[in-house]
Amino acid sequence: MKTFLRLILAFLMLLIVGCSVARPLRRSEASIQASVLKHTPIGTPRADVRSFIARQRWELQRDGRVPVGTPSPRDEVCFGGYTIFFGTCYVYGVWTFDATNRLVDFNVSKSRDVL
Repeated sequence: MKTFLRLILAFLMLLIVGCSVARPLRRSEASIQASVLKHTPIGTPRADVRSFIARQRWELQRDGRVPVGTPSPRDEVCFGGYTIFFGTCYVYGVWTFDATNRLVDFNVSKSRDVL
């Protein structure tokens, strides 16, 4: 009986650890931010950030706060989403640039669309 209980416990631990490794979007916003900043550290030129975004096959989203045709100081992408109970959680990243097109800030946010 103890062996069976240990096997069940080991399986549950493996399942929990496996899900967190296999599903990086489920990590905390701070963890995702730290991971992305390893590839696009503060001071990175905008062209290099966009090259990284393209390699990841993320699609740039238009900044709705800036009039069409006006350059935006931000690049935003949706990293993807995952199912939570009765809805979906979407994960977004926003890179902010200065006047010389150098990265000055990067933020990750999650938006939950629940019934």
